[in-house]
Amino acid sequence: MEGKFLKFIFQYIALGLKSAMEYRFSFISQTMGMFLNDFAFLSLWWLLFSSFNSIKNWIFEDILLLFILMGFIWFFLGFLTNLREIGEIIVSGNLDYYLLYPKPILLHLAISNFDYTALGELLFSLVLLPFIHLTLFKLGLIILFSITGVIILSAVIILLNSSVFFFGSTGNFKSLLDSLYTFVVYPSNVYKGLIKFIILFIIPVGFVTGVPVDLIKNFDPPFFTLTLIISLSFLTLSIIVFYVGLRRYESGNLLTVRV
Repeated sequence: MEGKFLKFIFQYIALGLKSAMEYRFSFISQTMGMFLNDFAFLSLWWLLFSSFNSIKNWIFEDILLLFILMGFIWFFLGFLTNLREIGEIIVSGNLDYYLLYPKPILLHLAISNFDYTALGELLFSLVLLPFIHLTLFKLGLIILFSITGVIILSAVIILLNSSVFFFGSTGNFKSLLDSLYTFVVYPSNVYKGLIKFIILFIIPVGFVTGVPVDLIKNFDPPFFTLTLIISLSFLTLSIIVFYVGLRRYESGNLLTVRV
Protein backbone atom coordinates (compact mmCIF):
# COMPACT_ATOMS: atom_id res chain seq x y z
CA MET A 1 0.00 0.00 0.00
CA GLU A 2 2.79 2.44 0.93
CA GLY A 3 4.52 1.63 -2.36
CA LYS A 4 1.39 2.62 -4.26
CA PHE A 5 1.19 5.94 -2.40
CA LEU A 6 4.86 6.70 -3.16
CA LYS A 7 4.33 5.83 -6.82
CA PHE A 8 1.27 8.07 -6.85
CA ILE A 9 3.29 10.97 -5.39
CA PHE A 10 6.24 10.54 -7.76
CA GLN A 11 3.90 10.38 -10.75
CA TYR A 12 2.47 13.77 -9.82
CA ILE A 13 5.98 15.20 -9.38
CA ALA A 14 7.10 13.83 -12.73
CA LEU A 15 4.01 15.23 -14.43
CA GLY A 16 4.62 18.66 -12.91
CA LEU A 17 8.25 18.62 -14.00
CA LYS A 18 7.28 17.77 -17.57
CA SER A 19 4.83 20.65 -17.56
CA ALA A 20 7.50 23.04 -16.25
CA MET A 21 10.01 21.92 -18.87
CA GLU A 22 7.59 22.88 -21.66
CA TYR A 23 8.43 26.50 -20.84
CA ARG A 24 12.08 26.21 -19.92
CA PHE A 25 12.97 29.88 -20.16
CA SER A 26 10.11 30.84 -17.84
CA PHE A 27 11.04 28.02 -15.46
CA ILE A 28 14.73 29.00 -15.31
CA SER A 29 14.05 32.74 -15.06
CA GLN A 30 11.54 32.32 -12.22
CA THR A 31 13.83 29.92 -10.38
CA MET A 32 16.74 32.36 -10.62
CA GLY A 33 14.36 35.14 -9.62
CA MET A 34 13.70 33.28 -6.36
CA PHE A 35 17.45 32.93 -5.83
CA LEU A 36 18.14 36.63 -6.47
CA ASN A 37 15.25 37.71 -4.25
CA ASP A 38 16.72 35.72 -1.35
CA PHE A 39 20.15 37.14 -2.07
CA ALA A 40 18.81 40.71 -1.97
CA PHE A 41 17.03 40.05 1.34
CA LEU A 42 20.16 38.51 2.85
CA SER A 43 22.21 41.50 1.66
CA LEU A 44 20.06 43.78 3.82
CA TRP A 45 20.88 41.65 6.86
CA TRP A 46 24.58 41.76 5.95
CA LEU A 47 24.46 45.56 5.83
CA LEU A 48 22.76 45.62 9.22
CA PHE A 49 25.30 43.28 10.83
CA SER A 50 28.17 45.22 9.30
CA SER A 51 27.20 47.97 11.77
CA PHE A 52 26.30 45.73 14.72
CA ASN A 53 28.20 42.66 15.89
CA SER A 54 25.03 41.03 17.22
CA ILE A 55 21.32 41.70 17.54
CA LYS A 56 19.47 40.12 20.47
CA ASN A 57 22.35 37.60 20.78
CA TRP A 58 22.09 36.66 17.11
CA ILE A 59 25.15 37.03 14.89
CA PHE A 60 25.27 37.05 11.10
CA GLU A 61 26.04 33.31 10.95
CA ASP A 62 22.75 32.71 12.76
CA ILE A 63 20.99 34.66 10.01
CA LEU A 64 22.72 32.48 7.42
CA LEU A 65 21.44 29.42 9.28
CA LEU A 66 17.94 30.93 9.31
CA PHE A 67 18.07 31.44 5.53
CA ILE A 68 19.38 27.92 4.94
CA LEU A 69 16.55 26.48 6.99
CA MET A 70 13.97 28.68 5.25
CA GLY A 71 15.27 27.64 1.85
CA PHE A 72 14.86 23.96 2.60
CA ILE A 73 11.38 24.59 4.05
CA TRP A 74 10.17 26.63 1.04
CA PHE A 75 11.56 23.96 -1.26
CA PHE A 76 9.66 21.16 0.48
CA LEU A 77 6.54 23.34 0.60
CA GLY A 78 6.85 23.64 -3.17
CA PHE A 79 5.62 20.05 -3.34
CA LEU A 80 2.51 21.10 -1.37
CA THR A 81 1.63 24.31 -3.19
CA ASN A 82 -2.00 23.30 -3.65
CA LEU A 83 -2.62 23.41 0.10
CA ARG A 84 -3.03 27.18 -0.18
CA GLU A 85 -5.87 26.65 -2.66
CA ILE A 86 -7.96 24.26 -0.54
CA GLY A 87 -10.38 26.98 0.55
CA GLU A 88 -11.05 28.09 -3.02
CA ILE A 89 -11.39 24.48 -4.16
CA ILE A 90 -14.00 23.80 -1.50
CA VAL A 91 -16.01 26.97 -2.17
CA SER A 92 -15.98 26.44 -5.93
CA GLY A 93 -17.18 22.85 -5.60
CA ASN A 94 -14.07 21.50 -7.29
CA LEU A 95 -13.44 19.26 -4.32
CA ASP A 96 -15.81 16.84 -6.10
CA TYR A 97 -12.97 15.92 -8.45
CA TYR A 98 -10.81 14.66 -5.59
CA LEU A 99 -13.68 12.74 -4.01
CA LEU A 100 -13.94 10.55 -7.10
CA TYR A 101 -10.56 8.93 -6.51
CA PRO A 102 -9.63 6.23 -3.97
CA LYS A 103 -6.53 8.16 -2.86
CA PRO A 104 -6.43 9.98 0.51
CA ILE A 105 -8.23 13.23 -0.28
CA LEU A 106 -5.96 15.56 1.70
CA LEU A 107 -2.80 14.00 0.26
CA HIS A 108 -4.21 14.25 -3.25
CA LEU A 109 -5.12 17.90 -2.67
CA ALA A 110 -1.69 18.71 -1.30
CA ILE A 111 0.47 17.28 -4.08
CA SER A 112 -1.67 17.97 -7.14
CA ASN A 113 0.30 21.13 -7.85
CA PHE A 114 4.02 21.75 -7.46
CA ASP A 115 5.86 25.05 -7.72
CA TYR A 116 9.17 24.14 -9.32
CA THR A 117 10.51 27.66 -8.88
CA ALA A 118 11.06 26.54 -5.26
CA LEU A 119 14.21 24.95 -6.65
CA GLY A 120 15.66 28.45 -6.43
CA GLU A 121 15.18 28.32 -2.66
CA LEU A 122 16.99 24.98 -2.46
CA LEU A 123 19.83 26.30 -4.61
CA PHE A 124 20.24 29.33 -2.34
CA SER A 125 20.41 27.14 0.77
CA LEU A 126 23.03 24.88 -0.78
CA VAL A 127 25.14 27.90 -1.75
CA LEU A 128 25.06 29.19 1.85
CA LEU A 129 25.99 25.90 3.53
CA PRO A 130 29.79 26.34 3.12
CA PHE A 131 29.62 29.70 4.91
CA ILE A 132 28.52 28.30 8.28
CA HIS A 133 30.31 26.07 10.73
CA LEU A 134 28.70 22.81 9.64
CA THR A 135 28.93 19.36 11.20
CA LEU A 136 27.05 16.19 10.32
CA PHE A 137 24.97 16.62 13.47
CA LYS A 138 24.01 20.17 12.49
CA LEU A 139 23.22 19.08 8.95
CA GLY A 140 20.97 16.35 10.31
CA LEU A 141 19.18 18.89 12.52
CA ILE A 142 18.74 21.26 9.57
CA ILE A 143 17.07 18.53 7.53
CA LEU A 144 14.93 17.38 10.46
CA PHE A 145 13.80 20.91 11.34
CA SER A 146 13.07 21.57 7.68
CA ILE A 147 10.58 18.71 7.88
CA THR A 148 9.04 19.87 11.17
CA GLY A 149 8.84 23.40 9.76
CA VAL A 150 6.97 22.14 6.70
CA ILE A 151 4.66 20.13 8.96
CA ILE A 152 3.77 23.16 11.10
CA LEU A 153 3.22 25.52 8.16
CA SER A 154 1.18 22.89 6.32
CA ALA A 155 -0.95 22.36 9.43
CA VAL A 156 -1.58 26.11 9.72
CA ILE A 157 -2.59 26.27 6.04
CA ILE A 158 -4.90 23.27 6.37
CA LEU A 159 -6.57 24.64 9.51
CA LEU A 160 -7.20 28.05 7.98
CA ASN A 161 -8.61 26.63 4.77
CA SER A 162 -10.66 23.97 6.56
CA SER A 163 -12.59 26.73 8.32
CA VAL A 164 -14.40 27.14 4.98
CA PHE A 165 -16.30 23.94 5.79
CA PHE A 166 -17.73 25.64 8.88
CA PHE A 167 -17.99 29.32 7.90
CA GLY A 168 -18.38 29.12 4.12
CA SER A 169 -15.93 31.84 3.14
CA THR A 170 -12.25 31.93 2.25
CA GLY A 171 -11.85 35.46 3.62
CA ASN A 172 -8.31 36.78 3.32
CA PHE A 173 -6.54 33.52 4.15
CA LYS A 174 -3.64 34.12 1.77
CA SER A 175 -3.00 37.58 3.21
CA LEU A 176 -3.13 36.13 6.72
CA LEU A 177 -0.70 33.37 5.73
CA ASP A 178 1.69 35.91 4.24
CA SER A 179 1.51 37.83 7.53
CA LEU A 180 2.30 34.67 9.49
CA TYR A 181 5.31 34.02 7.26
CA THR A 182 6.75 37.29 8.62
CA PHE A 183 7.32 35.56 11.95
CA VAL A 184 9.32 32.87 10.14
CA VAL A 185 11.84 35.11 8.38
CA TYR A 186 13.01 37.10 11.42
CA PRO A 187 14.99 36.06 14.52
CA SER A 188 12.76 34.70 17.27
CA ASN A 189 14.45 36.89 19.89
CA VAL A 190 12.90 40.07 18.49
CA TYR A 191 9.47 38.96 19.75
CA LYS A 192 8.51 39.30 23.40
CA GLY A 193 5.55 38.89 25.74
CA LEU A 194 2.12 38.01 24.35
CA ILE A 195 3.25 37.90 20.71
CA LYS A 196 5.97 35.38 21.52
CA PHE A 197 3.49 33.25 23.47
CA ILE A 198 1.07 33.26 20.52
CA ILE A 199 3.68 32.28 17.92
CA LEU A 200 4.96 29.50 20.14
CA PHE A 201 1.83 27.93 21.60
CA ILE A 202 -1.27 29.25 19.78
CA ILE A 203 -0.12 29.43 16.15
CA PRO A 204 3.29 27.79 16.59
CA VAL A 205 5.14 29.41 13.67
CA GLY A 206 7.91 30.23 16.14
CA PHE A 207 8.86 26.55 15.96
CA VAL A 208 9.36 26.78 12.19
CA THR A 209 12.72 28.58 12.17
CA GLY A 210 13.28 30.60 15.34
CA VAL A 211 13.42 27.80 17.92
CA PRO A 212 15.19 25.39 15.50
CA VAL A 213 18.00 27.90 14.86
CA ASP A 214 18.52 28.23 18.62
CA LEU A 215 18.51 24.42 18.94
CA ILE A 216 21.02 23.99 16.12
CA LYS A 217 23.30 26.50 17.86
CA ASN A 218 22.80 25.10 21.36
CA PHE A 219 21.07 21.73 21.39
CA ASP A 220 18.53 21.35 24.19
CA PRO A 221 16.84 17.89 24.43
CA PRO A 222 13.64 19.15 26.18
CA PHE A 223 13.04 21.90 23.60
CA PHE A 224 13.94 19.48 20.81
CA THR A 225 11.31 17.06 22.08
CA LEU A 226 8.80 19.89 22.46
CA THR A 227 9.36 20.90 18.82
CA LEU A 228 8.63 17.37 17.63
CA ILE A 229 5.54 17.07 19.84
CA ILE A 230 4.10 20.41 18.75
CA SER A 231 4.68 19.78 15.04
CA LEU A 232 3.08 16.30 15.09
CA SER A 233 0.23 17.39 17.37
CA PHE A 234 -0.59 20.40 15.24
CA LEU A 235 -0.54 18.29 12.07
CA THR A 236 -2.84 15.71 13.69
CA LEU A 237 -5.23 18.49 14.75
CA SER A 238 -5.32 19.95 11.23
CA ILE A 239 -6.06 16.55 9.66
CA ILE A 240 -8.87 15.89 12.16
CA VAL A 241 -10.41 19.32 11.52
CA PHE A 242 -10.23 18.81 7.75
CA TYR A 243 -11.97 15.44 7.80
CA VAL A 244 -14.59 16.61 10.33
CA GLY A 245 -15.28 19.53 8.02
CA LEU A 246 -15.39 17.23 5.01
CA ARG A 247 -18.47 15.57 6.50
CA ARG A 248 -20.24 18.92 6.19
CA TYR A 249 -19.24 19.37 2.55
CA GLU A 250 -22.04 19.66 0.03
CA SER A 251 -21.16 18.89 -3.56
CA GLY A 252 -20.90 21.79 -5.93
CA ASN A 253 -22.53 19.60 -8.58
CA LEU A 254 -19.68 20.42 -10.92
CA LEU A 255 -18.23 18.02 -13.46
CA THR A 256 -14.48 18.57 -13.57
CA VAL A 257 -12.49 16.74 -16.20
CA ARG A 258 -8.71 16.71 -16.15
CA VAL A 259 -6.47 15.31 -18.83
